[in-house]
Amino acid sequence: SFLIIYKWCTGSTADLYHVLIYMFLKPGEITEEGYLYDGQAVVQNLLLIIAFVSVPWMLLPKPLILKKRHEAAGHGGAYAPASTDEGEEGTALVSGPMSDEHAGGGGG
Repeated sequence: SFLIIYKWCTGSTADLYHVLIYMFLKPGEITEEGYLYDGQAVVQNLLLIIAFVSVPWMLLPKPLILKKRHEAAGHGGAYAPASTDEGEEGTALVSGPMSDEHAGGGGG
């Protein structure tokens, strides 16, 4: 949106499609049709670096935090022998009591 407003205010004839596309295809190179202001290459490179850093920054912490919370809560369960209706021993997952939040009620 900054580029649109800047283009309107300055009366530039720069093609914003070229500016945005070539910012990723040829970082640091400004063509004549994409030139808007001095220092544009530096700003575009800075924006690219921020974009590449922010993606892992947003995607990695959440699963790691959730895993740490899950392990700290003692979930994960343990297998123990359990009897079936026929009296045979089988294996069943033994875990802590379920809260109402995680109960599979399906109510509305």
